[in-house]
Amino acid sequence: MVEGTKEKKEDIERKESKASVERNEQRQLEELYDKKLEKAINVKEEDDSTLKPIIQRLANEEQTVYMAFIAPSYSKRVSPIETRGASIRIWEELGIEKAILNITSALKDRNISKKANLNLLINSPGGFVSSSYVVAKMIRDNFKRIKVFIPNIAASGGTLLALAGNEIIMSDLSRLSPIDTQLRYKDEIVSAQSYDRAIETFDEYFATRGPWEVPYPRKAMAEKFDPILWEEWKAELNQVWHYAMDILRKAGYTKEEVNGIAYNLIFSPFPHNFVINRDRARDVLKLKVFDETNYPHHWKVMKAWYSLYILEAEDKHFIRYILYEPNLNNK
Repeated sequence: MVEGTKEKKEDIERKESKASVERNEQRQLEELYDKKLEKAINVKEEDDSTLKPIIQRLANEEQTVYMAFIAPSYSKRVSPIETRGASIRIWEELGIEKAILNITSALKDRNISKKANLNLLINSPGGFVSSSYVVAKMIRDNFKRIKVFIPNIAASGGTLLALAGNEIIMSDLSRLSPIDTQLRYKDEIVSAQSYDRAIETFDEYFATRGPWEVPYPRKAMAEKFDPILWEEWKAELNQVWHYAMDILRKAGYTKEEVNGIAYNLIFSPFPHNFVINRDRARDVLKLKVFDETNYPHHWKVMKAWYSLYILEAEDKHFIRYILYEPNLNNK
């Protein structure tokens, strides 16, 4: 009996020792990870002396996290002959992951275990569709109710990110864009829809003409269609279709709404840089868009936050956040 108790005690001590070693190793690994990625991502808690107290008051009153995801207007010089602008890519994925880890860890330290609401400022020209989806999904999965504020532009992948919002707040200056995938074709960037549109055009043309009636230039162009390339481009469109539907479903849209919004954003007859203004986003696409006049004070705060970073020269999005102090009745 005594021997068994001794063995049990030793087993507990071994487990506690192992747990202690692993906790220490985890701290070291986290420090190493953060140090190596410090220059690759642009993430921190907002510390502007004017803006932070204002947002902090709102965050505390609303028990809501505030986050900004801002691509500046100017490109960063990365070599004597090269500049690079901010777009959504792997660094933004890692940056949002880091921000969410910081936020959830800090809220846990404040004894807040439930998912927080989020007010999210977006200014982005977009980027890689896969990275845009990963960023949108991480934000959608880690917060409860999300209000998206767009003071200027959330285009392409930025539009996909905006779809994560339960509400999207826009003004006359705000805009979204189509989210059809863009691909490189013969040294040009074109929509993945281009092949489908071209085939439709040729189908209509050849449908009412015999081979002898078709001029040689038309025949030569028709012979250049590549079915493998066509299938590949259709797969690209199917991919973004899946991404958009997933984010829209998570944001609370009905099945009918999801299908309509995704179709109109991906299979738009307009070019990729087409301006989807507030009225079109709300009345045609049927997104849950609200006028900035519904949130006059918040809108001024978000525009001021946007102004802090929009004139910077950087090749990554600025990711900033402010937490809230818990109301003891709302843990």
